Amino acid sequence: MNELNAVKAITKLRITKILFDAFAIVWFRRADFMRALWAPFLLMLALGGAWNFSETSLSSGFKWVYAAAYYFLFVLFVVNCHRTVLLNSQDKKEWTVPKWSWRETKFLGWSAFIWVIAVAFGMAVSMIALTMIANSMPSFFSPENLKPSVWTFIGQYFLRFIYIYIFARLCLMFPSIAVDKILSLRQAIELSRANGWRLAIIVSMIPLAIKIITDVVYRDDASAWETMLWLTITSVVLTVEVAALSLSYRTLVKHADAD
Repeated sequence: MNELNAVKAITKLRITKILFDAFAIVWFRRADFMRALWAPFLLMLALGGAWNFSETSLSSGFKWVYAAAYYFLFVLFVVNCHRTVLLNSQDKKEWTVPKWSWRETKFLGWSAFIWVIAVAFGMAVSMIALTMIANSMPSFFSPENLKPSVWTFIGQYFLRFIYIYIFARLCLMFPSIAVDKILSLRQAIELSRANGWRLAIIVSMIPLAIKIITDVVYRDDASAWETMLWLTITSVVLTVEVAALSLSYRTLVKHADAD
């Protein structure tokens, strides 16, 4: 891939097409995804079942160990999903066990760093914006018109919108790391130019749908089998989400290289 320091990705992502193609590629190449993702998927499933059986008896320290182990498996899952889409390894018929490498370490480090950037920037922008609004319309934000709980609600959701947007502008680094073509922060921003909100929709629509369905369908006292079934469904949906990001990255990089 050519250097992207001065490239502007002026192509507009077609959200519906990206999401449709993501579902299609996961379905039609399901055997490739199964061969690449079976090991982290089964380990995540086992951890989920073990957590359900022993959650009440676990110490707080062990819960942190569980969360860390689950996230490491999550990174393995996502990296290999990106590689399955972008490297187009349809000729590989063997079932492989993915190993942790420097690639996954970089992915883990950058994901944490981008999360910190997005949250910090989102908090700063939220505080500045709400302060300006409160100073310009003090009567609207008076205790008689707006309760503290409403303040909290507005602040939380405004923060989430900013966070999702910043995350979307930088998330193109993830598929690039997965295929060993690491973008810088500046290159990721340039590559996502004019597509910030489109990428935000692509990376947030499916997780938001999962959350809504979980709140409606999933029970707090679900059995271990129900938990593992739900983890299976969410893993399949996560595969589609990662595939959508991979296809967005491929589309923008192809256009940038053409430029």
